[in-house]
Amino acid sequence: MKIYEIWGKDIYDYIKMCNQLGENLASNYYLGINGPNGIGKKVLLKTICDEFHRKFIYIDYDEFIKQWNSLNDYLIELNSRAKLIYIGQVLLERATYKKELEYIVEKIEETKKIKNCIFVFSSEEVIGSNIALDIRFKIFRYGCLSLEEKKLFAQIVVQKCQKELDLSEVQLPEASVEILVKHYTKEAGVNQLTVLIQNLYERVLYERMCENKGDNILVITNKVIRRVLGYGCYVFDEQISKSYVQGIGVAWSRWGGEILPIQIEMLSGKGNLIYSGHIGSIMQQSAEVVFQYLKINFKSWKLRWRDINRKDFY
Repeated sequence: MKIYEIWGKDIYDYIKMCNQLGENLASNYYLGINGPNGIGKKVLLKTICDEFHRKFIYIDYDEFIKQWNSLNDYLIELNSRAKLIYIGQVLLERATYKKELEYIVEKIEETKKIKNCIFVFSSEEVIGSNIALDIRFKIFRYGCLSLEEKKLFAQIVVQKCQKELDLSEVQLPEASVEILVKHYTKEAGVNQLTVLIQNLYERVLYERMCENKGDNILVITNKVIRRVLGYGCYVFDEQISKSYVQGIGVAWSRWGGEILPIQIEMLSGKGNLIYSGHIGSIMQQSAEVVFQYLKINFKSWKLRWRDINRKDFY
């Protein structure tokens, strides 16, 4: 399985087209990828380059602008080989995004000597949409990967570790991957997940080679994860809902927002609403609206009015 079979199939298809047309027409092509940090944009592009035998070149956007003349000469020298230039950390304002990228494309095309190159401008901002700026420049935008997509990607990493470390008999079950995703990472994509899986397999190999106690580890269970990585840093909402009354908050983010589990306790008091933590005014107002709704519709919730007046909601 390849990463573009999990996400990025539209980018793969577009680069496949650009790769063939670039060879036939000696043209350059351009695309933008907007997505959160850690989603795996660079891994995706490297995998596609390997498949189409293109040289992968990475450079930050600031360096790309500052060193354009020297980079220009370097690309001309490499003209005999197809290339993909990945330009990361593109920080452009929404108002200037299209204008500045069109200017860069114009400067590249002015050289007339750079041919059969694919330029990828990568940004963490939500700028543009899945549209084409012109006939040779298309924008792709992505949000967070789902739990299932992360599980599928983990299979690729596991297979790579098994092969490179000669640990084909050591398995990482789906349940263990789910534990890593839910309790050991807090990212939109897969970069941290990749590191954790590699750490687990390297630790198994180390114990096998140096401590003579790793032969018994054939399955990386929750117990092994906890011993190697410690306890998970993050609490998944299903843990809270088993033990407490739970409310649901919704936090906005540029990648689609997040569901926030909120623990609720009722204490002896006078019907007040109590907060803790650094809760902003908008969040407080939202809680007040819900609290007033509860009071107005207390019968629907099978509550007694005297209980509401004699309890504080924390």
